[in-house]
Amino acid sequence: MNWSETVIAYCERSDAAYWSEPVNAVTNASFLIAAGVMALRLRGSGLMLAWAMVVVLAAIGIGSFLWHTHATRWAGLADVLPILIFILLYVYAATRDYVGLPWWGAGAAVVLFLPYAAAFSWAVAQVVPQAGANAAYASVAALIVLYGVLLRGRHPATARGLFIGAGILALSLTFRMLDKPLCDVIPIGTHFMWHVLNGIMLGWMIEVYRRHRLGAADVNEPVTDLFHSSLMASLASTHDGDTETPASRIWKMRQSLADLMVRKTDRSDIESALYEYLGALRSQVAPSREDTALIDHELAGVELALFRLSGKRSHWQAAWHHANASVEYFRRLSDTSLLVEAENRLARVMQSKPS
Repeated sequence: MNWSETVIAYCERSDAAYWSEPVNAVTNASFLIAAGVMALRLRGSGLMLAWAMVVVLAAIGIGSFLWHTHATRWAGLADVLPILIFILLYVYAATRDYVGLPWWGAGAAVVLFLPYAAAFSWAVAQVVPQAGANAAYASVAALIVLYGVLLRGRHPATARGLFIGAGILALSLTFRMLDKPLCDVIPIGTHFMWHVLNGIMLGWMIEVYRRHRLGAADVNEPVTDLFHSSLMASLASTHDGDTETPASRIWKMRQSLADLMVRKTDRSDIESALYEYLGALRSQVAPSREDTALIDHELAGVELALFRLSGKRSHWQAAWHHANASVEYFRRLSDTSLLVEAENRLARVMQSKPS
C-alpha cells in the first residue's frame, strides 16, 4: 500500500492540492474549540478519564485537519485512529461509571465493541450497500441509545444527555452521507457539517460524563457520608417501646432522604431535600443533653454535605460548630464508640476546610 497516495473522498476536493478542501479543513476547529471549552469546565474535577477524552478530542481535530489537507492514506489513518480511541475510552467510562460494572467488565465492553461494530456494519450493508463507513458510525449512535435506555430508570438526567448526543450524531451522520449525493447542488459539499456537529456532540458527551461523575461525587458521596454514621441507628434503637424520641424521629427523616437518593440523583433534588432535612433537624426539641449532642452530630453531617454541594463557607462553619459540640459532649461518656463516630465526623469537616 502506498501511504502517500492521494485520496479524493469528498465533494469539496477536486485535486491533490493542500488547500483543495478549505471549508472541510477549517471546520475542524470545532473539535479544538470543544476540547478547549471542556478543558475549562473540567478544571479541578480530578476526572482523569474525562481529561483523556479532551486530549483525544483535540487529536481528532488535528488528525481530521491533516486528512482534509494532505488527503493521503497516512493522513486518513491519522483521522480515524483518534476517533476510534475516543469511542473506546467512552465505552469504558460509560460501562464503568454509568452502568456500574467493575473495571474488568468495562474492559470486556471495550473488547466487544469492535465485533459489535463489525456485525452492525455488515447488517446495515445488507440493506444499504453504499453505506460504507457510515454504518460503523451508525453503530455508535445505536450504542449510545442503548446505554440511554439502560440508564433511564437509575440516572434519567444522564440518559437524557445520551439521547441528545445520539440525536446530534444522527444529524451529523446525515450530512456526512449527503456529501456526495448533493455535490452538484452544493459544490462545497455537506461534510463540513459533520465536523461542526461532531465537535458539538463529542464535547457534549464529555459534558454528560462530567455531570454524571460530579453528580455522584458532589451529591451522592457527601450524603452517603451522612448515612455512614451508625451513631444515629444505635441511639434511635434505645427508645422504650413505642415512645418516639428525637433520635427515632431523625432516623425516620434520614431514611426518607435515603429513599429519595435511590430515586433521584439530580443535584437540585438532593440539595432541596437536604435543606428540608436541615430545617426539620433545627426544629427538633431536645429533652436531654444527649439528644442535643445527637442533633448536633447530625446537623454537622448535613451542613458538611451542603458545603460540599454549594461551596458556601457558612455551611462549613456551621458543620464545624455542630461537630465540635457533639465531640465535647461524647467525650464525657463512657461509650467510646460514640466518641469515635463524632470525632470521625469532625475530622471529615476539618479535611474539607475551605482555604
